[in-house]
Amino acid sequence: MRRRIVSLALGMLVPLLMACGGPGATPETEAPAPATAVPKPSAPLKTYGLNQLVTVPGWDLAIQKVDRIGTRLAWSQFSNTVPAAGIWFVIVVDMKNTGAQPRAVTADDFSLQANGNTYPMAEPNQMAAYGAARGGRRLGDPIAPGTSVSFYTVYDLPPDATNLLFTFKQETQPIFAVGNATR
Repeated sequence: MRRRIVSLALGMLVPLLMACGGPGATPETEAPAPATAVPKPSAPLKTYGLNQLVTVPGWDLAIQKVDRIGTRLAWSQFSNTVPAAGIWFVIVVDMKNTGAQPRAVTADDFSLQANGNTYPMAEPNQMAAYGAARGGRRLGDPIAPGTSVSFYTVYDLPPDATNLLFTFKQETQPIFAVGNATR
């Protein structure tokens, strides 16, 4: 009886050892190694910094400054204020029309993103009043060839927004790293 149990145990153990690549295993009985996809490293995102001049077809542009205003923003020279749901974040963009014809940019030409979120610009009329009170141009106005202007783009951001990327969406779409909503 003992001999029969040992034979039975060995009969079960040998195929198990063969399947696991144990002694006596042959290449035909070894399980193939699972295929693993090796992720290709992605190219680092090319970004520009503050006051770094970027030339794209028709424009020279640079981010002049970034202002973190707080929870209330004076929209006009008369100190009319509007509360933010989060924090007011202002990006001042200097641009020069390098083309031969008058050109314009609109709110649709800019994008502010962070961590998969895209943030809309503030209400256009209030934003225009804010920029005009500080000597900026209104988005959508034609800019004559050779003329340099400043645009004030205003965003209401959550205070925890980090690694903000500001994109000029014409032509080559340069991206500017503009920091965090709060310092």
